[in-house]
Amino acid sequence: MDDTTIGTLPKNSRESITVALRTFKGHQFCDVRVVIEGKDGAPQPTSKGVAIKLDGLPALIELLRQAHAKAKAAGWRNAE
Repeated sequence: MDDTTIGTLPKNSRESITVALRTFKGHQFCDVRVVIEGKDGAPQPTSKGVAIKLDGLPALIELLRQAHAKAKAAGWRNAE
């Protein structure tokens, strides 16, 4: 499979976060990366991000679910 962008969400007015499936030197991973707009207007990935082996995705998803549940329970704004 070629690199595939799963989706993007805004981080702030200048940056977004992109989730993609990538292959590098024969290794497959999920890349969660901060992206900025390049001088030519095209998305430009930054060094800010993480590459996660695919077998680690279920654990990461569970940690994110737990973080969301705790934020909701604490009444954090926009955690709905």
